[in-house]
Amino acid sequence: MIYWFSGTGNSRYAAEVLARVTGDPAVSLNRLLRAQSTASLPSDGPYVFVFPIYAWKAPRIVLDFIQSHELTGSKQAYFLATAGSSIGTAEAEVRKLCQEKGLEFRGLGSVVMPNNYLILDKVTPPEEARMRIIAARPVLEAYGMRIKAGELITPTPAMKKGKAQALLFNGGFYQSVDGRKFRFTADCDGCGRCAQNCPLNSITMADGHPVWAQPCTQCLACINECPRQAIEYRYKTVGKERYSFSRFGIRPD
Repeated sequence: MIYWFSGTGNSRYAAEVLARVTGDPAVSLNRLLRAQSTASLPSDGPYVFVFPIYAWKAPRIVLDFIQSHELTGSKQAYFLATAGSSIGTAEAEVRKLCQEKGLEFRGLGSVVMPNNYLILDKVTPPEEARMRIIAARPVLEAYGMRIKAGELITPTPAMKKGKAQALLFNGGFYQSVDGRKFRFTADCDGCGRCAQNCPLNSITMADGHPVWAQPCTQCLACINECPRQAIEYRYKTVGKERYSFSRFGIRPD
């Protein structure tokens, strides 16, 4: 079984490509998080967990979810990370998770995908983003074939960096995460898509407009997926282009 978490679609696409190659179902952790599911996570074959890199580490929301749920299937686990450049300390983190959950660690794969973290950076320009997505396809398919064959997988060599950044900046990243810093602009038409996309149910609609609360994991689904670009993070995102995988019309099949 392939379990994926994604804010703007990169990791979902990666999981769906893997699913096409391996023949395993792909299950949304976003959906399970929104439903506040406490059910066990089954898997007939090896577990495959797919997620983005947050500040050079695996997202806490994903690690915590796996840690808090019973795994009732295979005792083997693969992981695949999508990132703009590097995976930092993610490999060490998922190794530790496997030890704590009694799983055999079968490797962490990695693939370069477009950047969506527009709060501190610009998103990857559209043409470069499309090229990254196209280049990711054969990498993902190769990982899928290795997983299907039961082989070990390893990160892309060029992405095995960022450990120092993880130690220096990841703690500060989570200390600064505050959903209440998001705001809607006059262009908001109250469609509610941001509330529907929030994996933590931390956005509600009041008087036809979104209201943000804690907790927030800064997946940025709300701001990047807004069809009217009517959401800002204070004034750090004003004038910046948004990123959504779905706008490229690229399918996993």
